[in-house]
Amino acid sequence: MLLPSGSPVHVTDAEQVARHVYSKHHIGSEDRDPHKKFAKAQAFLPVPTQVGWVFSVTRLHALADDEAIQRNGIAIGAVGDRGLKGSAILEVKAIRQIPMRLEDGGVLQQLDVVAHEAADGSTPYHAHVTGFLPLPDGVSMKEFFKEAAEDLARKARTQRFVVRTLAVE
Repeated sequence: MLLPSGSPVHVTDAEQVARHVYSKHHIGSEDRDPHKKFAKAQAFLPVPTQVGWVFSVTRLHALADDEAIQRNGIAIGAVGDRGLKGSAILEVKAIRQIPMRLEDGGVLQQLDVVAHEAADGSTPYHAHVTGFLPLPDGVSMKEFFKEAAEDLARKARTQRFVVRTLAVE
């Protein structure tokens, strides 16, 4: 079965996704090479939705190159009046290896990537990173999801970061 974009419903381990970054505070640079950028852990913190704690990514199988990735991020950002700064590229397999740990260190579940396109085709290639545990009452969101966000940021640093080079249109 295919989604409105023509993408398969199942997101495979071999796929790559982009986490578009819209805040300059969520981007760091290497000390030895200030031109080499990366997404910080804050870029991977989930937000509450009707389907649980998730964050959005774009499936890259149909985007031909870095310019197409940038155009996709710019279009998504325009909906919320946000300017794209860059995009962290991750393999789905790497995301699925990230555990959500209990306080005692036990693993409850792994993160996952699931397609999440609107039926009207308005959100092509959209997916959610899911599997985040519900936030307990009175607990800091940043503290609760910190380990998973840091794990995602570490994995993203081994991939590539696409810095926005396209001019504002």
